[in-house]
Amino acid sequence: MMRILLLAFAMLSFIVPGVPVVAAAPAQTPSQVTVTLAPVRGSHQRGMATLTQRGNELIVTIHMPPPQGAKMPESGSPMMTKTGPLAAHIHRGRCPNPSKTPLYPLNPVTKGTSTTTLTSTTLSKLTSGDYTVSVHKSEHDTTNPIACGDITLANPTGTTQ
Repeated sequence: MMRILLLAFAMLSFIVPGVPVVAAAPAQTPSQVTVTLAPVRGSHQRGMATLTQRGNELIVTIHMPPPQGAKMPESGSPMMTKTGPLAAHIHRGRCPNPSKTPLYPLNPVTKGTSTTTLTSTTLSKLTSGDYTVSVHKSEHDTTNPIACGDITLANPTGTTQ
């Protein structure tokens, strides 16, 4: 069957000048994917996670503003709440309800950022399955996510969701 297809393409290139015979290259995983962290469970918290493959290391960087509380009555501006570090993980599953058990622990989000280097997984593995980045209510409360994003190749240029 493959020979027939190749022969047909070769004949087409002789019949229609300017039509090149090209084999399609296999799809490749990009070296970086950006995941939008959307609010869950009424948290209003948003952020971004960037997953970058460098050799055998996967660098996961999270950026999110500090959690905000209720709005000030006089101006309507959000009041900042004091909080400690926020736990972060990669979980199996999809948002807003990934698996409760963390698969890969990430460094806590402190003052709006977290950077973790993983050697136990790859970007290719995470983008070919059902995985999420989840940020939790606190470093000690890992059962209540406040932001979550699916790790996908929905947009091969990098940004997902």
